[in-house]
Amino acid sequence: MNKVVANADEAIRDMQDGAVIMSGGFGLCGNPENLIKAIHRKGVKNLTIISNNCGTTDKGLGVLLQSRQVRKMIASAWAVSSPPPVPARRSRKARRAA
Repeated sequence: MNKVVANADEAIRDMQDGAVIMSGGFGLCGNPENLIKAIHRKGVKNLTIISNNCGTTDKGLGVLLQSRQVRKMIASAWAVSSPPPVPARRSRKARRAA
């Protein structure tokens, strides 16, 4: 069985609404950009995507999130920039009162 296809659109020809997709890449490196663009063009929706992260609004899987084609996103890394701020430490007096 020959599994070689001519382009990304042909590769996702049988994809339907509600599909589950596992995508490679880390950050914006190594993402299947041509396949993501093809999925966006095809307009399939209610997708569940499993990946390291969800890209940005105009690159990577974020394109599908922005167009509301994703029902559920399962990712291991959500931080794009710095970590959340550390909560302020309460004063000694406030700790004793608690």
